Amino acid sequence: MDVFKDELGTVKGMQASLKLKEEAVPKFLKPRPIPYALRDKVADEIKRLEKQGILEKIKFSEWGAPIVPVMKPDGSVRICGDYKVTINSCLEVPQYPLPKAEDLFSRLNGGKKFSKLDLSQAYQQLLLCENSRNLVTINTHLGLYCYTRLPFGAASSPAIFQEFMDKVLEGLAGVGCILDNLIITGKSDEEHLKNLELVLKRLSEYGLRLKKSKCSLMKSEVEYFAFIVNKDGIQPSPKKVEVMVKVPEPENMKELQSYLGLVNYYRKFIPDMSTVLQPLNELLAKKSKWNWNENCKKSFLKISQLLSSTKVLAHYDPNINVELAVDASPYGLGCVISHKYENGEERPIAYASRTLTSAERNYSQIEREALAIIFGVTRFHQY
Repeated sequence: MDVFKDELGTVKGMQASLKLKEEAVPKFLKPRPIPYALRDKVADEIKRLEKQGILEKIKFSEWGAPIVPVMKPDGSVRICGDYKVTINSCLEVPQYPLPKAEDLFSRLNGGKKFSKLDLSQAYQQLLLCENSRNLVTINTHLGLYCYTRLPFGAASSPAIFQEFMDKVLEGLAGVGCILDNLIITGKSDEEHLKNLELVLKRLSEYGLRLKKSKCSLMKSEVEYFAFIVNKDGIQPSPKKVEVMVKVPEPENMKELQSYLGLVNYYRKFIPDMSTVLQPLNELLAKKSKWNWNENCKKSFLKISQLLSSTKVLAHYDPNINVELAVDASPYGLGCVISHKYENGEERPIAYASRTLTSAERNYSQIEREALAIIFGVTRFHQY
């Protein structure tokens, strides 16, 4: 099947366009020094992209961004224009929503097996219209190059590509997509194969290509955006959790902020997470002298324990009633939405929590419980 050909795909019948704000002023920056140890690898990557037609050498541009070389696990180098210092603040970014993993997972109920597809060089399968190309010029030690295809790093690229992929997959059942990652399922092997065949056919019609080494077909479980997905539900990726529980205690505000960002990715799996994190959130909110005290250490340790013992969350089933349970403490609100099955088993779909404001902490317990109900209904209204 041509979608698995080892070549750069080219989308048929569509080109991407970048739109500037009216007050935009061109920005041209000199190239950044490349470490001597990376110079040959960066040059090889530039030449490879030029040979593929992704880059085109030019002599002049009003716009010019330095490049950021990133080492890949295989020792090669990936390059990206540092557009945050040039074009990004000047772009009219399309207000097209990127789907949340939670919304996508809610459509996987009943799936027995799962397939995961990964587009090869994703954005760069989409041609960039002629008058947008000079905007994404990169300034390198080999000279100026402009992208002929939608580049990574441009502020508009994710929204443009997501809107395109939603158009590609419109009307197809059993498939979800976040940017270049697709997940497919069905309530039986026959339905799964039918859904998979239709998706592959649609990708082929648009001229897209898949990275075969990153695709998984008809598996009992797959990893998708750091979650393990199977017929029983979803859970955090054990590999990601292992990394997180091995993170050393933060030593400053920046490290704490980074750690909390990691932990919050899995907050729907942890009951009363806001209460557990309260000492860490209070330390971050103070924005004053660093004081990693005993309460902070206990909170850090407790989160690691909770991450290591998370349960599999059930897939949401619109044909089964949901139950909402809430709780309130002097410091926070917590809730869980669950399915109760005919056999009496109750399984959580998601947890949510938040800390109380200073004013809310003055509420009586019955007022806090009422606030928890409002929070739970609001948080899980989509169910």
